[in-house]
Amino acid sequence: MRFSHCGGGLVALAIAALAAGCQRQPPSAVGCNLLLLTLDTVACVGGCSIAPVVTANGRFYGRLDKKKLEELIVRFREAGEVVE
Repeated sequence: MRFSHCGGGLVALAIAALAAGCQRQPPSAVGCNLLLLTLDTVACVGGCSIAPVVTANGRFYGRLDKKKLEELIVRFREAGEVVE
């Protein structure tokens, strides 16, 4: 999952790291690798109009709040999908 620095992306990254069980708080700029998830920050994903936004496996997920982000992580985990 790639989180843009803009529009609350760093807050979303922290929420995702906690929801996914990342042990390093806060996650480093180079990423936090988990069993199925890789969390990282990028300068831009081209989605400011739907910020906070995350990209995962080439798809955009926008207007994220804590609940939507946690649900997204649960959905990926239940599907057993590797998320980049």
